[in-house]
Amino acid sequence: MKIKQLDTILESILKRTYLSDYCFASKDLDGILDRREDEGFEKEWIDSHKRIEAKFSDSNLSEETKEKIEEIRKESFLATSRATEQHEIASYVSDDFDLIAKNIALGLADPFIDSLFEKYIQDKLPEGN
Repeated sequence: MKIKQLDTILESILKRTYLSDYCFASKDLDGILDRREDEGFEKEWIDSHKRIEAKFSDSNLSEETKEKIEEIRKESFLATSRATEQHEIASYVSDDFDLIAKNIALGLADPFIDSLFEKYIQDKLPEGN
């Protein structure tokens, strides 16, 4: 079941349902980067990252699942990079999708990562306040 969810995410990135031109159009990407580095947003992201990575490193996920997670990370980076020509925002987005995919694959319910994913589902870029 989880691999199907990962397949759906990957397909949505490849079809540009997530990370469409609309997602990046007329956006102040530098402002978004600044707001993501806001103390509150950054702290929550880092805390979630630590929790998920600890569980991921102790997991026994299949190679297929790990490869799918890596493909999601890679394709989200490429889609963002093509749309924005800004590698910094592409790195942030791909890091988000890496955590989103790991959160799903591990069967976790990290509220912060779930909120990031909800923004992407709405074709919006997550940012701080």
